[in-house]
Amino acid sequence: MTTISCAPSLSRGALKRSWARRLADTLMRGWIAYTSWRIEGAAIRQLWAMSDRELKDVGLTRSGISSAVRDHEIRAREFSRNYWPAAKPFQGSWSAAPRAGP
Repeated sequence: MTTISCAPSLSRGALKRSWARRLADTLMRGWIAYTSWRIEGAAIRQLWAMSDRELKDVGLTRSGISSAVRDHEIRAREFSRNYWPAAKPFQGSWSAAPRAGP
């Protein structure tokens, strides 16, 4: 019984901050999802603009473009979540990716 009566109570200011913080976190997750969707779309458009030979050079076919981009986004998101909890999702460009050998 003494444990419950000794528990700290939250002030109204703390409740407002926690509500505001939850709202900010929700908005941030929505913004990150939106920007990730836009980045995926840009990467897919760039890959579709490449010739079949260029796609073959990087190890892709036209039928695998969407899954390759989305799989990369998922791996990047998991990597940043596991190794850098405060990091943002992958925001690099496909043009910087290393190409296969000669």
